[in-house]
Amino acid sequence: MEDNIVFGETTLTDLLQHIYDTTVSKRNQINTMVLKLVQLSQTPEEASILFPIIRNFLDTSVKNDQHIIQIAQLHQKIQSIQNKAATNGGLLSEEDKTTLLNLLDRDFHTIDEESNEISETIEQLTKDIPDKS
Repeated sequence: MEDNIVFGETTLTDLLQHIYDTTVSKRNQINTMVLKLVQLSQTPEEASILFPIIRNFLDTSVKNDQHIIQIAQLHQKIQSIQNKAATNGGLLSEEDKTTLLNLLDRDFHTIDEESNEISETIEQLTKDIPDKS
């Protein structure tokens, strides 16, 4: 599959690599934050406060993974359609290609926004948690 420009000078490969890198980074940040929160939880009262926060982090991580799966599925559909088009003389118009790429761009921005929200939340919680080292 040719490497289509999704927006600006960003190719589909660049976009998928960015999504993957961001997901791995966020997953590591979430894991680190969860470990810190668990270490801070010394009483049942503290646990009852901290564990909903941990659950929210994990839910956000799952949502991000779902977005990545959707983007991968969209990429697979585009590739499948292009393969069929190549053998059948063209099944996808330029408008359809643009629509599919716009959908991909929208999902990318959604993931990017959620990723930024996670980073801001982690930064805020990190400031509020005393270091017990």
